[in-house]
Amino acid sequence: MSPSAFLFAGVLQLKDRPCGVKSRPSQQRNQKPRRFGRSQMPAFVIRVRHKLRQSIEHRGKAATLARALLAPYYLLREYLRARRSFDGRHGVDTDPTPISGQRGSDWTEWVIRGGGYAPVSPEYFVSALEKVNISYSDFTFIDLGSGKGRALLLASEFPFREIIGVELGPELHTIAKQNIRNYKTPTQKCKQFKLVCADFTSFPLPVGNLFLYFFNPCHEPEMRKLVAHIRMSLQTDPREVYILYINPLLSRVIEEANFVQKITAGPRYLVYKNVA
Repeated sequence: MSPSAFLFAGVLQLKDRPCGVKSRPSQQRNQKPRRFGRSQMPAFVIRVRHKLRQSIEHRGKAATLARALLAPYYLLREYLRARRSFDGRHGVDTDPTPISGQRGSDWTEWVIRGGGYAPVSPEYFVSALEKVNISYSDFTFIDLGSGKGRALLLASEFPFREIIGVELGPELHTIAKQNIRNYKTPTQKCKQFKLVCADFTSFPLPVGNLFLYFFNPCHEPEMRKLVAHIRMSLQTDPREVYILYINPLLSRVIEEANFVQKITAGPRYLVYKNVA
């Protein structure tokens, strides 16, 4: 077997280390901050293995091994993509790759949203937030269905009073907590985080002005429950509330509730504000 084929087969047989598992203390001491390394390797390996399995499924083992001569090129390409990604630049794991050992129905059972877990594009998120003319320090940012926490990290670049993430899945919640610990930038303006593992459709909303965020978080029955919960909270304790809804497939559910008005919109998001 050629060296390239040996490397190709070796990657296929690598076992995943569960996302969010801490490195040994000696490994942590040797890590240099803010560089692609061990913390990103599981997701990188999973991506490579996925592509290898796809190749075997569609081309067969013989054709896949024949392509092994190009394995170093493909491995380098995937490595560079991972290093340039949001996760690679910040030493976090917000990748949409399913958690090791949690495939298929086990994965989707935790994620009551319609399309499964997916991280928000930093460009879309920042663009939408910058179009909302508010004093951020007067608001608590709440991500309802926070997943691995990418939106929480991006929100910390704005001077919110506090940032709260509510996630139903315990494994996603655990990874988000690790990401909060790992994320450090010189421009980070809010470090007051609170992460809660709970059903976000009934999570008690805190007092004070709120900036609510969700990224197509659930199916319609859960969305109606969530919207009714927000509306009831505002009736009980009137305050200023904004809603940033990315990938707004169920925007009609919000608009039919008649307690908010649309104030701005982008290619894939809507922003609402409650009416007095």
